[in-house]
Amino acid sequence: MMGIAEIYAKFDQIGCLVFATVERGVPQTRMAHLFAHDEEGLYFRTMITKPFYAQLKQTGMVSLCGMYPNTSVAHDQEGMPCFAPGYTIRATGNVREISLD
Repeated sequence: MMGIAEIYAKFDQIGCLVFATVERGVPQTRMAHLFAHDEEGLYFRTMITKPFYAQLKQTGMVSLCGMYPNTSVAHDQEGMPCFAPGYTIRATGNVREISLD
């Protein structure tokens, strides 16, 4: 099992990630990135005026994912997708608000 530092390093290597929330039963996605981690979890930022913030407050949940080394897809002779060697990673969990004051 990977520790939080290893998980953060995998996400950090990707950079921009897809973050997903739900609003009135409809999935909502956006690109964002993590900026830190500690023993309590992974950290990201958003502005309190954005719909993303409202969705996080309403559900208390977020899911994020990314792919490394790239997101381009080639196809083999039969038309099947071929991905460059690498990895995909996903995390889902509870969110909590912290103040950076």
